[in-house]
Amino acid sequence: MGAGVTCNNDRKEKKIDRPVFYDQLLNILQSYLYPLSENPRLGFWQGNQIRDIISQFATTMVNPHFDDTIKVIGVDADGKKYDKVSRIEARGEESDMYIVLDVNSQLYPMHAGEKYRMVLSQTLHEDGSAVTSHNEGNKKSLADRFEYVMHGLLYKISDDKNQNGDAEVAVYVSFGGLQLLMKGTPVKMGKFKVDQRLFLLLLKE
Repeated sequence: MGAGVTCNNDRKEKKIDRPVFYDQLLNILQSYLYPLSENPRLGFWQGNQIRDIISQFATTMVNPHFDDTIKVIGVDADGKKYDKVSRIEARGEESDMYIVLDVNSQLYPMHAGEKYRMVLSQTLHEDGSAVTSHNEGNKKSLADRFEYVMHGLLYKISDDKNQNGDAEVAVYVSFGGLQLLMKGTPVKMGKFKVDQRLFLLLLKE
């Protein structure tokens, strides 16, 4: 689509900024589809599907570094080292990324076999704009659509190889001491850069 959407008419050319256009479209989806999802005449799954469409569209605007359903394949495999922290092993269903993540198990317990939508993004703003230090209370936030959110620093990227000898990239992020390790093919890791600040969001499916 490019940087903007261009509308032509007989008198003038009008440009609509991409974030503004998408924000307007998201507002329409929320105004009309979200109330529909709460209609008791719809079944539980139909309502969830509508809410998922709205959430997926909002996240697409953000252009996240990672957005996939992950399946937990192990919890505290080496034993529980801290009372309030669990180390989760997971695998991305579409990306096939291997993930090791520390979570506050007192606030957000996760168990083997469960699936979660996981997003890594540089911003929480649904219009894709950067997070700044001034008051942004009027900004719509992705955090409202997820259950567990952390903010951290990407401090290391290294080259690695998997069990088959194929090239992999390992990314390390610290969320105030809670650690994230992600391993994937180089083509899927191109957005990650050292010293990026990232938000991690989780929602149980």
